[in-house]
Amino acid sequence: MKKILPLIALAAIVIAGGLFYFYGMNHEQTNPALCVPDDVSFYADQRQLGQVVEDIKKSPVGQVLVKTDYVKMAQDMAVDESGIEIIKKGLDKVSEFFNGPIFKEVLSENFVLAMFPLDDSALQNPIESVTNRFLLISRPKHNVQLLSLLAANLGKDIKPSDVSYGGYTVKRFELQNNQAVIVAVVKDLVLIALDEKTIHDAIDCHDNKKKSLALNANFQKLEGMYKDPLFFMYFGFESIMNQAVAITSKLGHEDSDITKELSGMQAASYGGWTETGAIRDKVVFLVDTAKVDPAMKGFYAIAPEKNTTLNFAPEHAMAYYWTNSVSLPLYWNLFQTKAKLDKEQMDDVRTAVKQQLGMDVDEFVGLFDKQSGLLIQNSADEKKIVPLPDISVFMHLKDSKKLNDLVQDQLKKNGLNVQTADYKGVSIASLHDFAQTGLVPAYAIDNQYLMVATSQEFIRQMVDTMKEGHGLADTPGFKSVSTRLLEENNSVGYLQFGELVKLAKGLISWGSSYSAATMTDNGRKNYEIMTDRLVNPLLDSLSATYSDVGVYSRIMPNQFIGESTMMLKK
Repeated sequence: MKKILPLIALAAIVIAGGLFYFYGMNHEQTNPALCVPDDVSFYADQRQLGQVVEDIKKSPVGQVLVKTDYVKMAQDMAVDESGIEIIKKGLDKVSEFFNGPIFKEVLSENFVLAMFPLDDSALQNPIESVTNRFLLISRPKHNVQLLSLLAANLGKDIKPSDVSYGGYTVKRFELQNNQAVIVAVVKDLVLIALDEKTIHDAIDCHDNKKKSLALNANFQKLEGMYKDPLFFMYFGFESIMNQAVAITSKLGHEDSDITKELSGMQAASYGGWTETGAIRDKVVFLVDTAKVDPAMKGFYAIAPEKNTTLNFAPEHAMAYYWTNSVSLPLYWNLFQTKAKLDKEQMDDVRTAVKQQLGMDVDEFVGLFDKQSGLLIQNSADEKKIVPLPDISVFMHLKDSKKLNDLVQDQLKKNGLNVQTADYKGVSIASLHDFAQTGLVPAYAIDNQYLMVATSQEFIRQMVDTMKEGHGLADTPGFKSVSTRLLEENNSVGYLQFGELVKLAKGLISWGSSYSAATMTDNGRKNYEIMTDRLVNPLLDSLSATYSDVGVYSRIMPNQFIGESTMMLKK
């Protein structure tokens, strides 16, 4: 089966092209969603792929990938002849595909892949049932070149048999091992599947004998949230869950935990598009909160709010993340619900926590509020054995005094060496027990926030930002990604590509030095060849292509939205 699938896919596309030539092209474009049932599990629509590939080739990243001499690199790394031959064949196949007529004439404009609902045969032969329910919908670019494409690739021994269905001619091409490719042309679309029932269902949807995805209210709502996306995906969660329940029921099993936890999920989408100087994408989940698992309802009830942590994010941070959705009381309640522990076992957990912390677990989780996050920046400390970045975790507190007393008590219990120093009115405690490693963790509690960092200096920078009022949110990079990052949200993320590349190259350089003592001469040589000729050029090309990335998410009534912006360097 695995060996024949590539042949099937190739033959299907070639056949589709030939049929399109013979049937002609309708200039009015048909919506592919009209040929897909409304209870589809998965639907992916790729547009202008040819142009996307060309743009990637011209980019700094694409230039590195295209111009790298992989064969010479493999030879210099002493790869044997068989390995080099595999690399050559692989490169030839990639070049042949992207420069060949199948990609240029069939896939470069618009194609859709959809997975129809499974039928009863799924229990007898799951793999075959899944593959049989995939439908490829293609809208070829031209029909002039397709006759030569058909003649060059379609074997003489493969003869189609025609069957009429709903006024359409359905062609069946018998291949090896009792496999077949079924093809039909509906207006300007070519429908390709491995099973006739899938083609019949698609035709029935188009002819309004069955409800199509194009008429599905969830699909219409989600598709309408994207303006001309280059790529769009739709997931029919209700259909997926209904099928999962039906299959587990037929097998005599109870509903699985995953179906319960995903209850209430109706549909989801993902789409990506380009704007002037930026790449954008968005994910959306539609949720029926009335059907949500009771243990999960608390998470869907967390409203967007103002982020209060940007005022201590230093301007040189390479990465920043904030969320108001880490509610320890909610997680604790979820644990009690999902852990499947009996009363005695749960009492043991509570007892262990109280013995360790000196307070009940409910009291402990109640010390923390919902807002928390993470900061990462390159470290200026040259004494570190490993050039890891500075990291800070911060959490908003409901009772800062009680939490501070608890932390000090735990540090004393474990005999850790803590040194406290005042910095601009903020008490910073440092743990010097790990000083020999170049790591001196520190923490501080200020303005109802607990800040834990890998260095005292990082906390000082956070304090400076709070006191002086100029930080990450004031930088051109942060401002460039989206003003929505400053609005009420459930999470916000930011990444500075240049600093990330700087960190990665520092770790690679350290790895090269470390390898000198641990690797063989050949291993060290190969490591250096790989990093110098491919890894570092790729990192530099990424840094030359992208500048800043911003992400935000919002929980709204009956839906969740996450959106990101990746800025391109001018």
